[in-house]
Amino acid sequence: MFFNLGFGKKKKVIDLLFDLVNKPYKFSIKISGKNASAFIIHADSKGIYLSEFEPIVLNNLISGYAKIKGSIEFVQKFKLHKYIFSSKFLKRVNLNNQNCYLFSIPTDMEIKKEKYEIIPETSDNINLEFKINNIPQYKKIVKLTPEFIYFEGNFSHRSDYFDKIIYGINLKLPLKRFTISAKFVHISNNLYAFTNFMVSTDLRETIEQYAIDDFVFKNNIYYSLDSDGRKIDKPKLNFKKIVFILQKSETISSIIINYFEETSVFTPKLIKNLEDIESKIINDNPFLIIADNDLAIKNKELFLNLVEKFSHVYFLILYNKINDDYLSYDKKKRIKILQKPFDMIDFEKIVEELFALYSIRRFIPKSTKFLVCSKEQDKFSELKAKIKNELFELTESHSVDEIFYLQKKQNFQVIIIHQDYHDKYLLTTINHVKNNCKGNFVIIFISIDKYTQSLISSINDNKIFLLKEIPTAEKVLEIVKNTIGVEK
Repeated sequence: MFFNLGFGKKKKVIDLLFDLVNKPYKFSIKISGKNASAFIIHADSKGIYLSEFEPIVLNNLISGYAKIKGSIEFVQKFKLHKYIFSSKFLKRVNLNNQNCYLFSIPTDMEIKKEKYEIIPETSDNINLEFKINNIPQYKKIVKLTPEFIYFEGNFSHRSDYFDKIIYGINLKLPLKRFTISAKFVHISNNLYAFTNFMVSTDLRETIEQYAIDDFVFKNNIYYSLDSDGRKIDKPKLNFKKIVFILQKSETISSIIINYFEETSVFTPKLIKNLEDIESKIINDNPFLIIADNDLAIKNKELFLNLVEKFSHVYFLILYNKINDDYLSYDKKKRIKILQKPFDMIDFEKIVEELFALYSIRRFIPKSTKFLVCSKEQDKFSELKAKIKNELFELTESHSVDEIFYLQKKQNFQVIIIHQDYHDKYLLTTINHVKNNCKGNFVIIFISIDKYTQSLISSINDNKIFLLKEIPTAEKVLEIVKNTIGVEK
């Protein structure tokens, strides 16, 4: 459906946008050809007030009265609603002590609606329990719609139950269980489903809320704003990272567990002994193991084996007295040490540091190659040290002219170019580099030269970024993660 927003329709759009402020939605636009996301702070007759955009580097690319194409998506009653519109950037403003961007009210809008399907995450743990020929069955749900509950199995030998009603089906959804009766149908190969089930008000509301939570989780979006107009994150559905706690001291264990339980990111799990520790790590896939003397010193061989075998797991050792073993551990990339008794501020800093490392390594492959091209390499000392510290391969170049030849030889995934002077052949060089990139790549260009900035801005490519100052290592890695990162 498409309609033009003529006289009298403007208020409806404002009401729609204002109503969305306190609902979960995905707001997407393109800035200089690059995908960006934001959230609506306010809407009135002056226009739409949007937050600063993410990735944050795109905020530098917004120019006066630029026309943008955007979309708003949200889920309601198990339908995905999508509003596609055009708008113009008017100016930067301050609203409720928050920097934001004012855009014009859309003049036209296209509305699309389609059925929403839930493809559960493994961690959602939603399942079915039922009986076929009096034999108990336990199946994980692979897809959920208002009409069908899909699961996999092999019931080819029980075709006499197809299109028959199965009674006493135990349906487990997030936080609730329901008992239903439904028709058992064969979809294709090993895919089956239950359909034609009676839907109570409670079941319908639970499924509809699950669809909303699933949409929020998969799009990493925001639910609402606080009284000052700042975003409030809705906790991600079953997305908490597990932390193993191996501590003999009940007092310390209790303090650590309380700390993690107050977060929306981590789930603490107390491990009372080292029996089958490898199996426990494989089954629960913890992000962090907080160990004490029993593991790190008394079972040193086992500890080093765990560090070697589980390269994605981080370790924090809490110790009483320092010794050579602890000092040697502290030099390893994925191990931190902290002396007891400790300040929770120090503990929290270490956890945050390890989680930041985990996030980078989780999304950016170790094989990623970086090239830093600048005549002033000393300005990039901190950035280069950080990249090398993350065990990424890094090459330095002092001339833009070398990039093309280096790229053909080594195939860099991340190319950082720093150039504060006018170069009329720059566009040709970049096009050559782009055409010789194999697979995923990102080019980050840093320049204060106005001509160079306008030249780079004219390139319509969401893998090329323009920055006006030398970025921190964190900003570079964030751009890389968002542009070419792949979850491992």
